[in-house]
Amino acid sequence: MDDVTKEQIFKIIEEGNDAGLGADAIAQNISKKFDSFKKNRSLAISRTEITNASTKATISAWDESGVVEGKEWFTAMDERTCANCLPMNGKIVGLKGDYFKK
Repeated sequence: MDDVTKEQIFKIIEEGNDAGLGADAIAQNISKKFDSFKKNRSLAISRTEITNASTKATISAWDESGVVEGKEWFTAMDERTCANCLPMNGKIVGLKGDYFKK
């Protein structure tokens, strides 16, 4: 995906968020703009970007509070817990820290 496409998608998400739309409605708007994006792809993009924005806002609020110093990784510890997440359970990093390098 090129930078122009990403910018257009972020604009659709931002406008949808400002309008109070949920992930499904934002995904429909993405699908309307990009004929090549199937409904499932649009929904995945919508949900991922909404979650990323929410997570960044939460961490920013924690940082500004001066109360929260770190974040801890929790897993469900069930049969769906992947081999990468299992050993991460309980790991604590600073608010701006990364649990692992990509």
